[in-house]
Amino acid sequence: MATEAEIQKTFKISLEDDNLIVVELLGNVSTAADNVKQAQIINQTFQNIYHNVENSAFKTLIIMSGLGGGAHYPSPQARQIYLDLLRNEKLKKLAIVAPSPLLRAIMKFIISGRVKDKPLEFFNSRDQAITWLNSEITEE
Repeated sequence: MATEAEIQKTFKISLEDDNLIVVELLGNVSTAADNVKQAQIINQTFQNIYHNVENSAFKTLIIMSGLGGGAHYPSPQARQIYLDLLRNEKLKKLAIVAPSPLLRAIMKFIISGRVKDKPLEFFNSRDQAITWLNSEITEE
């Protein structure tokens, strides 16, 4: 089992412009227990941002490019943590940069039908995702 410090090296989370949370996934963890711990740490970081930043609407950018083609499917417990995080009322819009078809397929399977009330799009580049995140939400 990896240490917390080792798990924290697999991702980076930053707050940009007071309302954009950027999550960069930099590497994989190797066990289901590490996968759950990674999800818990990511969730706790989001909760800290939500608690410490006076903003009620956050956009989130998830960049999966650092995973390459070797992404692991999250364990059921980790998936539930991520889904709960995505369903948080403070998260208003979500863009996912997943240039690999495998990464897009994994993310679409995890999210499909489970996060219905938020605008969500997949992109091949950070620039495309940022442009979309900064656009106004329109009703169809």
